[in-house]
Amino acid sequence: LNKFPKNEIVLRPHLQKLISECFRRSTEGPLSGSGHYMNMLRSLFRVITGGKFEESYKELLPLIPSVLNGLFRIFTLTEDDALRLVIVELSLTIPARLSVLLPHLPLLMKLGLIPALQSNHGDLNNLGLRTLEFWIDNLSADFLFPILAQQSSTMGELMVSLTRHLHPAPYPYGLLCLRILGKLGGKNR
Repeated sequence: LNKFPKNEIVLRPHLQKLISECFRRSTEGPLSGSGHYMNMLRSLFRVITGGKFEESYKELLPLIPSVLNGLFRIFTLTEDDALRLVIVELSLTIPARLSVLLPHLPLLMKLGLIPALQSNHGDLNNLGLRTLEFWIDNLSADFLFPILAQQSSTMGELMVSLTRHLHPAPYPYGLLCLRILGKLGGKNR
């Protein structure tokens, strides 16, 4: 779609079926074959999240709850670390506006944000930190902190994951992590 954006019009009516079939087929047989379907979804989500395809965003809105539940189901059933990392990335790059994802933030914390911050992959660390910073910048403290405090383990895991990234330069995420902790502290007042 990036190379041929005009094809989006042709693909759009089939997006819901394509995504639904990816989840159905990835959970049908052994989960070892799920990686191909998840990688296809990752490519699709990356293109749509690029921002050029507003109509595709609208097409995916009804699927958001089932996509998140499907990702969570596969994440909990698989032992394959590579597949888990793809699922974490998918959960953080779901093509939807933050306002649509608000009811699902507790699940996104468990499924995407905390595993991304706990991983040893720089791209996922960066994605997790950037996502958390985006949430802090765009959500009021009255909304965000009850979600964070909803389960004591979630807040503890988040803080441990963040402090794991507090390293001086040349570590690439230390400053970003410090900025996030500062914003969390500022919002708490």
